[in-house]
Amino acid sequence: MTLIVLTIQGEFQRSCTVTAEIFQSGQITPLAGAKGNLIANDEISKCYGEWHQKYISLSSCFSFLIKSSGNLISNNLGDRQDVDAAFDDCRQAAKTLETALNDWLNHQSFEPIKQLFWEHLQVDREFRVLIKTDNIQLRRLPWNRWQFLEETFPQSEVTLTSPEFERISQPPTKPTLKNKVRILAVFGNDIDSNSGQEILNILPRDTDVKIIELPTQSNLNQELLETGWDILFFAGHSMTYPDGKGGEFQLNANERLKIADLKDSLKTAIRGGLKLAIFNSCDGLGLAQQLAEGQQLYLPQIIVMREPIPDKLAPEFLRHFLQEFTHGKSLYDSLRITRKYLQTLEFDFPCASWLPVLVQNPAEIPPLWQDLGRRPTDICPYQGLSAFRSEDAQFFFGRDPVSIQLVAAVKTQPLVAIIGASGVGKSSVVLAGLVPRLREESNFKIAYFRPGNNPFDSLAIALNSVHK
Repeated sequence: MTLIVLTIQGEFQRSCTVTAEIFQSGQITPLAGAKGNLIANDEISKCYGEWHQKYISLSSCFSFLIKSSGNLISNNLGDRQDVDAAFDDCRQAAKTLETALNDWLNHQSFEPIKQLFWEHLQVDREFRVLIKTDNIQLRRLPWNRWQFLEETFPQSEVTLTSPEFERISQPPTKPTLKNKVRILAVFGNDIDSNSGQEILNILPRDTDVKIIELPTQSNLNQELLETGWDILFFAGHSMTYPDGKGGEFQLNANERLKIADLKDSLKTAIRGGLKLAIFNSCDGLGLAQQLAEGQQLYLPQIIVMREPIPDKLAPEFLRHFLQEFTHGKSLYDSLRITRKYLQTLEFDFPCASWLPVLVQNPAEIPPLWQDLGRRPTDICPYQGLSAFRSEDAQFFFGRDPVSIQLVAAVKTQPLVAIIGASGVGKSSVVLAGLVPRLREESNFKIAYFRPGNNPFDSLAIALNSVHK
């Protein structure tokens, strides 16, 4: 997937220098670059402040998952007309902020950056844009509402990264074996954990989910030290400090933690393969900063919410994101599709699509779901010139999109033919890609046969064997 890195240096009160670099998939040197400027603009900061104030005021309309100064914002619906008026005020402030942001990005001084996009990107291709800045005001902006990208490059997704990063994962020194994807799910204080647990419990069979509720700091440290976590999930209350350089999350009724409180165990977990953290909680940019460069942990991928998230919206995000990610979509595409879904809920939850953001370590390659769960093994996974068989499915990877397409085709078509030159892997993709996936569904019976000189006799024998 093509990657564009936009490095922004400066702040609203002064002109920002912007450099852009385009990297093709798998390349470590840029394909092209450009330099532009964003003019000084106090108006955006003012518009964001006004929108943020109106968004926070919606706490009188629904309960937010947030604690401030130790007090949970209460649930007080009030009069319906007041609710409608508050929603309208928030939406109007959001439009004003969007307009200010796009006017800023449409200034002539930024045109060289946009021209670079036109010259090197295809409008129908998925690509990712990394906004590289440590300015908390810039990180809080709704970059997903950048009109140029929305209208011209609808397959793009904008994420955040930091100027300070380091590659943590190392190429394996021995073969790897595909095991279950291991998720450590932590549910904090004063939330309804049932919906989140239900979502996690219906994940694919290749998932091992460990759920812990209201753990102590000691308990959580011990769990993180366990070998082989792929994903860390947290649902509960959290907040970011005003300077954006840190935050806290509520672990239980008595403990509020900083990322620094878990630094050693998190470092062990990351070295052991932890690739993704999802904080489905409020105002998480400060936590993301600490999970990245703040504590020099450099976690590969972090998903947080930019602002407070309504308690009923949090499980909706989780459900739809995991549905896309576990079915073969990239992290970026999964987030983009989920954001589109959240837009359909904005009548009841204004600006819902603004909330989730991926914070990416640019030195790491974003994994697919199928890439997770791989552990070192002494078993040789290489088949030489032989085809992969069903029992070799744990070693067969790299053809997941084709395998997923085949499953869909088999479910909808009476006959599916796989045609290709000799040696391209037709047998392998059927036996080690398609068949194991079909076996996970109990309504399929699978028979193998070679046509030989008497194909109908061979077919009859094969069918008879599965109907005995």
